[in-house]
Amino acid sequence: MEKTRSSMTVSGLVKHLAQMTKQTPSSRQHHTIHTHHQISTWDRGIDSLNRLPRPLMALGVIALMAWPAINPRTFAEAMQSYTMMPDWLVQLVMAVVLAYFVSRTVEKIREKSPTSDTSSPRVAASTEDTEQPPVVNRGATRKIPESQT
Repeated sequence: MEKTRSSMTVSGLVKHLAQMTKQTPSSRQHHTIHTHHQISTWDRGIDSLNRLPRPLMALGVIALMAWPAINPRTFAEAMQSYTMMPDWLVQLVMAVVLAYFVSRTVEKIREKSPTSDTSSPRVAASTEDTEQPPVVNRGATRKIPESQT
């Protein structure tokens, strides 16, 4: 009972989190929750569709580079039709495509960056700060209403 009571306090929680950050990933495995469930056909189909936009856009760019060499006349006609598009629509399409690629790039950068790297002085200093108990200003006077006590 005493162990659970101390972990329910703020300092107990801070100590527990500090111990968790010091552990190596292999020693943290017993804290993970394992879920073993079959992936449905629907989920596999949706996952497959989610993987299509980037390859399709890349193939489209390659096709746009090959198209003028294969058939210059139809390419010129298509480009003339694109010039009739309003500027706001062009900007909207560009914003959607750029947001997709930028968000994917940020996601990949976050996956590659180590989360528990303590080689940096800033990270080492921040982990040292979590090990110390919080400072309480004893001179502060704040009257707590009797209804909340």
